[in-house]
Amino acid sequence: MDTTLKKGTLVKRIPPLLVMLTAFACHAAEPVIQPAEVRRRLARIQPEAVRLALEDMATRWPQRCGQTDRAWCATLGARRDALMERLDKQDPAAVAEADALVRQVRSALLVNPLLDADRFLLIRRGANNLALPQNWQQQRDVNRRGLTNEIAFLTGLRDTPTVTSLHRAEPGTYIGDLQLH
Repeated sequence: MDTTLKKGTLVKRIPPLLVMLTAFACHAAEPVIQPAEVRRRLARIQPEAVRLALEDMATRWPQRCGQTDRAWCATLGARRDALMERLDKQDPAAVAEADALVRQVRSALLVNPLLDADRFLLIRRGANNLALPQNWQQQRDVNRRGLTNEIAFLTGLRDTPTVTSLHRAEPGTYIGDLQLH
């Protein structure tokens, strides 16, 4: 993790894998009743990414995060896949079990001390165009058609996450590479 001091404020740069996992985790806070929503959230679980994140947390902050439960991590993919099949067959008991698994993953990831903040500054984009260039491209090469993005704050990450918009860009306008000073 890279930290710098900007105008008296410590700025932490969080690794991309952690950002992805946190984005997944923040969507699972409220109670889920709809089977389709449970299935969508369950499908987002990437067992290998979860295992890597938990191992990294255990290495960096052993007192806070404890040891990684390797057995739990080893069965996570099979449990997810079995629950996905049961949800596809419309098994009513699978909804509660899948919701419980999503909450377990969320709880495990939210132990991360890098997430000990009241609010996070983020750029939110529509799923149809994330404005991510290929590794040989520059931001000017990104397809801006259908691009929607805004600068926002994420609060209540461990309770009920809330995203509050600060600035919404005009359609087709790129927001990124924020200068926080």
